Amino acid sequence: STWVSGSNCKYGSCVNFTGNNYALLGTDVWDDSTFQSGGSQEAWIKINKFPAGGADYYSAFISIEGRIDFNIHDSQRLRFYVGGVNHFSTSTLQTGTWYHVVATYDAAKTVRIYINGQLDNTTSYTTWNDIDSVSRIDTIGGHYSLANFFNGTMDEVRIYNRPLSSQEVWEHYSKDVSRYYDDFNVGAKRNYGVEDSNTILQPISPNSTILHLRFNDNSTINATDSSGYGNGGGTFGGATWITNSSCKSSFEGCVAFDGSTDDILVPNSTSLAFSSTSPFTVSTWIYPRAFVDRDMIFNLENGVSGQFNFWFALLSTSKVRMSLQNGSTTQVADSLSALQTNNWYHLAATYDGSIVSIYLNGALDSSTSITSFAGTATNSPLYIGRRNPAVGSFFLNALTDEMIMINRSLSSSEINQLYLGGYNRTINGYGHRIASADSVSTIAYNLTDHDVVTQQDYDQRMLLINGTQATAFNATQVLTGSTKALNMTLQYDKITLTGTMSIQSGNYKICVQNTGVSGGKTVVNIGLC
Repeated sequence: STWVSGSNCKYGSCVNFTGNNYALLGTDVWDDSTFQSGGSQEAWIKINKFPAGGADYYSAFISIEGRIDFNIHDSQRLRFYVGGVNHFSTSTLQTGTWYHVVATYDAAKTVRIYINGQLDNTTSYTTWNDIDSVSRIDTIGGHYSLANFFNGTMDEVRIYNRPLSSQEVWEHYSKDVSRYYDDFNVGAKRNYGVEDSNTILQPISPNSTILHLRFNDNSTINATDSSGYGNGGGTFGGATWITNSSCKSSFEGCVAFDGSTDDILVPNSTSLAFSSTSPFTVSTWIYPRAFVDRDMIFNLENGVSGQFNFWFALLSTSKVRMSLQNGSTTQVADSLSALQTNNWYHLAATYDGSIVSIYLNGALDSSTSITSFAGTATNSPLYIGRRNPAVGSFFLNALTDEMIMINRSLSSSEINQLYLGGYNRTINGYGHRIASADSVSTIAYNLTDHDVVTQQDYDQRMLLINGTQATAFNATQVLTGSTKALNMTLQYDKITLTGTMSIQSGNYKICVQNTGVSGGKTVVNIGLC
């Protein structure tokens, strides 16, 4: 099997199986107590070739000791083997197409097969097929017998020791944008790892991301690309990597541009070459320190006649502009709203081939129609923080973070998700913080760096994306003094809140939104809403 990335995958990176290889999970990894009462197998798959080797032939892409297997059948249907019985999908699949596939079974011995978020077939079995009675290996991409190999690409493979609900299956299929994980520790039972720790959010790149500069590598030499397209190696031309405290609760680190000589140069790449009909999205967090004139954020421009060029910049009017050019024709789209210095903003712009949309803090700010014009793919490096020196200068004076380029036009909801990834920042005097966990049973959450919020409303959210209610959410938060949050909203979806929250002094309105509240509460105006 081969690890691949970029456009070959559904999300970032994936694994390609050629029909004669597999990935070994181990021997006797699980026993009856793990799976007998229910389970689920899930993956994104793209089939290169259907199995062909005789009657009732199949290729396995998940195999638990040959007792619980998820396969592609030679009838071009899904086959899920559990309880000694083959269970088939009603629908057939095609080669070369990505499918989200899920198979579940429960304590009542009911089997459900889902394709692309929708229930496709429901069957049943009568007798559990004992896992403990055999000593076999567990594999991805082939059967435990080291035969019946899968020929195709797989991504986001998951195995659960419980049946996913139909709602969870739909959410897994439909949520193709970033998920965000914050500083929490999970108990022994979990189905997804913690993305990071130490109070730092790490947004996962949206599908089709071709450049993602997190600026978390503490480097003043090269910028690291997290997109999977290998557009790293961006050279720091004076731009300075700075620490989390300087970035004002940014995603760990950020980069400062001084407005006179600083830039980052990302080498020329075919994945960053757009034509006038190519849809794309740019996104960044930015902290303007001055507005001069066309202060370049993203600049993919060489001035060559006939080639498509664009730049995204701050204007002297404090607004934002996207400029599209082909060497002879220039069309621009400006934001309606003006920014202010010394504030963090999330900026994004999309181009779908005919309309440029500019977003400010997750909300659509302006849409501008673009007259059709010709422009072949750009042959130019990407400059960040300045214009291509072959064309001009126009340096940026700002801090930037989480700079992303995507080779499709994101929807409004996807842009909003990118913005929500910055919930731990203070936006327009409103404190935000968001965290999420996936299918956990216990969460210990650290609030110590966010128990002081001065003279602003505060919104804190803890979301359990999948699974049943978590048994405990242990949090102690004490608000003291007269300079704390005026209005506080705490939302804990599917989480039981325990511990103590109290107010020593001040006038506060606190609203708790969650499905379970217990423990000590000596707060003023607390309510469930």
